[in-house]
Amino acid sequence: MKINCNYISKCLERAVDVTFIIPSPSYPDAIGVTKDKYSLTPEAKYPVLYLLHGIGNNKEGWLGYTRAELYAEENNIAIVCISAENKFYTDRVGEKWEEFVREELPQLACGYFPISGRREDTYIAGLSMGGYGAVFHALSAPGKYAACGSFSGAIEKVDLTQCIGSAEKYNILSLLKRRAEEGAKLPLFYLSCGENDFIYDNSVRLEQAMTNLGVAHRWESVEGFTHEWRFWDMQLERFIKWLPRTDYYKGKVRNV
Repeated sequence: MKINCNYISKCLERAVDVTFIIPSPSYPDAIGVTKDKYSLTPEAKYPVLYLLHGIGNNKEGWLGYTRAELYAEENNIAIVCISAENKFYTDRVGEKWEEFVREELPQLACGYFPISGRREDTYIAGLSMGGYGAVFHALSAPGKYAACGSFSGAIEKVDLTQCIGSAEKYNILSLLKRRAEEGAKLPLFYLSCGENDFIYDNSVRLEQAMTNLGVAHRWESVEGFTHEWRFWDMQLERFIKWLPRTDYYKGKVRNV
């Protein structure tokens, strides 16, 4: 089930577009092919993945160029996509993107849909600029997320010219070091990049920093790919299957 929403955001002080993908009965369920009983009432709340797009794009990228809806249905996980322009999911004048991602968007998701608000059931991931955004939010509010994925993350390419706050606040390597030294309970990290990607060195430096600091993570360096949707589609599926799930639906893969 894919639901496109447009609502007035308090944090952004304007309307914003959001798409929710919620697992729903499939055709095999409806005609009785599967063993599951057909029902429009979920047996439990779904875990959720907040999926962030890259620069020059919007939420339609994930929805049009990948099989995000199929992966959500198969794996009993909700996916939430937003259109965040080219603002790296960071605060700008008159737009509190950081509060929007961490507080308002989950409130909307969990308030209107059968989506769990538990940290153990909440994940964030993104590609390129969205990879930066996912890691930034996971490190800034580690108590919110159980896992974080960065696919071809633009870790050192953030545009700070319009950000509200010091450059140090948005430096991922510095933020990672501070959190590790504090002994913060960090999410599990999944980092990946195609070896022909112009942004490959960004991911390598982040992976090396996590290794040196003892931060738990998985690293996938993949031959033959550049900054492209075929890679991100593949990584989205792998990330979803890798997630450290503890929810009711864990291991209950569906035929859609």
